[in-house]
Amino acid sequence: MKKKGIFIILTATILVVLLLLFFSSSGFFNKKSFTASTLLLKMNLPVGGESYGNVKITNNKNTEEIFSLNFINLKDIASVNEESFLLEAGENKEVKILFKDAKNEIGVYAGQLVIKNSYEKDSIPIILIINKENSDFAINLQSIPNYEYPFPGGKLGVSIKLFNLNCFYCIFIIFVYLISD
Repeated sequence: MKKKGIFIILTATILVVLLLLFFSSSGFFNKKSFTASTLLLKMNLPVGGESYGNVKITNNKNTEEIFSLNFINLKDIASVNEESFLLEAGENKEVKILFKDAKNEIGVYAGQLVIKNSYEKDSIPIILIINKENSDFAINLQSIPNYEYPFPGGKLGVSIKLFNLNCFYCIFIIFVYLISD
């Protein structure tokens, strides 16, 4: 009878330890308090131009949260329509970001959009390319879905497409491809 009691206690202890290991490794206890819809923002602007970008922020907590947004290294180039806002539990908000070239200078600018709430802080890298109006090339970056949410130390996948805008033959091929579908 004593051996049965020890066996039951030992089995229950092992089961509890295994459950704790499973839940901690699956991210059950480490769920992020919010998520953003993108991992990277990349914009191309003509000299003196402006454009809008969007980021959707989702509150993953069971309580309402106040979120604040600010920029690092892009304070005079980028602005948001709301620097602070409240989200209810599970609610999301589309934040509009205005990118404006006030200096009229060609260049590449890198910075971050920092998103904070009372639990954590996260940042989205931003690359802003300001080039002459009649550019010869265009670059399109898209995150690869399998690599969209990497774990720390994991791989981040991005699809990079380069387009030659002065190539009549390239435009003709794209036109034929679109018609054939």
